[in-house]
Amino acid sequence: MNHYIDAFKRYFDVQGRSTRMQYWMFYLLNLIAIFVFAILDASLNLDSPFFYMAYVLVSFIPVVTVGVRRMHDSGRSGWWLIVPIVNLVFLCASSQVGKNEYGEDVNAVFQ
Repeated sequence: MNHYIDAFKRYFDVQGRSTRMQYWMFYLLNLIAIFVFAILDASLNLDSPFFYMAYVLVSFIPVVTVGVRRMHDSGRSGWWLIVPIVNLVFLCASSQVGKNEYGEDVNAVFQ
């Protein structure tokens, strides 16, 4: 849950790095939240998916920023996020060991 909260704390922060675990845990919890809001909208029989859309709009920027930081962690520019398929490969790639142009190795902090 800390990875999810951290992504929202760093709402506009595209500087630095996010590990593979941080990215995928945020992605998983975000996906669960989207399903919960979609089910909530369906159960309330709303004319439009209000809660779902509100959450998607609020979470859009953290989704992008944590993705950019993940690209930085693998030693790549955040612009790779806009390239389909290739971005998925890079998001799954291992972290670059040691310091790179985007900052210190986040994994080294936990050791």
